[in-house]
Amino acid sequence: MDATYEGFLKGGEHIYRELPDSIQVFPGHNRIKISWQLLANPAIVKGKIFWNNGKDSVEVPVSQASGKMKLSAVINSLDEGSYTFEIYTYDKAGNASIPVDTTGNVYGDAYISSLANRLIQNASIVGDKVKILWYKAPEGRVLGTELSFTDQDGDTHLMEVPTDSDTTTFNIHPQGDSLKYRTLYIPDSLAIDTFYTAYQSLKLEPPIPLELNKSGFSEFPLPTDAALYSATTVMPNLWDNDPATFYETKKGSGSPHWFTFDMGVTASLDHYTLWQRGNPTSLFYANSSPRKWEIWGSNDPNPDGSWDDSWTLLGSFESVKPSGQPLNTNTDEDIAQAQAGDAFAFPAPTKPVRYLRIKILQTWDPGGSDHAFISDITLYGTAE
Repeated sequence: MDATYEGFLKGGEHIYRELPDSIQVFPGHNRIKISWQLLANPAIVKGKIFWNNGKDSVEVPVSQASGKMKLSAVINSLDEGSYTFEIYTYDKAGNASIPVDTTGNVYGDAYISSLANRLIQNASIVGDKVKILWYKAPEGRVLGTELSFTDQDGDTHLMEVPTDSDTTTFNIHPQGDSLKYRTLYIPDSLAIDTFYTAYQSLKLEPPIPLELNKSGFSEFPLPTDAALYSATTVMPNLWDNDPATFYETKKGSGSPHWFTFDMGVTASLDHYTLWQRGNPTSLFYANSSPRKWEIWGSNDPNPDGSWDDSWTLLGSFESVKPSGQPLNTNTDEDIAQAQAGDAFAFPAPTKPVRYLRIKILQTWDPGGSDHAFISDITLYGTAE
């Protein structure tokens, strides 16, 4: 009948103090924090934590006389690994409680070496801004990513990039190769330390031109723009990716004449492809297909439609027939290129602009350059 208690009665009667309760373990970097609750008792003067098979210990003084209190200790200078801890409470006479065990992990260099830095798709200067495109954050308890750089005045900047953010932009240009980044982790939700990957240098590359999303394109008619030829040759035909449709300006619009549209984003443009009206194919490099034109850009067009300082010339272009044959004579090569679309590059990546104005200077029918038609246009660049 006494078997349950027999082990505690050897050597006579013992007094066992109150047990530690609600133990929590908080892992850290070569350290650990252990906390527990205890119902205050004036007789209890200290707690003690043992580890390493009882060879090492730390003492926690107890001073509260009443109520429920929370005790804790941070154990430093621990090697990385898993530990078992025994916690006791003691009274003034040295009577101890029954030990309460708990386990916890300590993290160090081995854990840090396993951490992966967040990957970057592209980091570049777009106009006057730095733009960084991130891949998805690594698996694990990632807190975020930290950017560090020195600006042109020698001041240091730190920026936090949230885990769910896939784009970072800022308008401070880093000095030299000072831009670097690291990713922040916690190994456990209760961890008392944040762990960092090693800093990785970040070189700003030329931006990778991507096709601009045409779903954001829209008409932006201004008072001096050319009128529409008909209700079926509307401007949205320019970005519907359908070679059978086309946009056409009204006959008598003048030479030169122009039209304006909104890209929906501010972007630095690199190149574009233009498709001529080609139904029938005899209209390739003929009739009112543009032969010479300019593209202008603006971020704040004057609402009166004037050509003031709000517009910047982005490039002058000319359509060239591959065969060089006379008008109304198209070879198979001419037709194949027109069907594939004529590609044009801007002289250099443009300043970031949102609104484009295409100024038709001459069509393939010089006498009919007072109006023009175009099937489609696709723009490539780097959007802010």
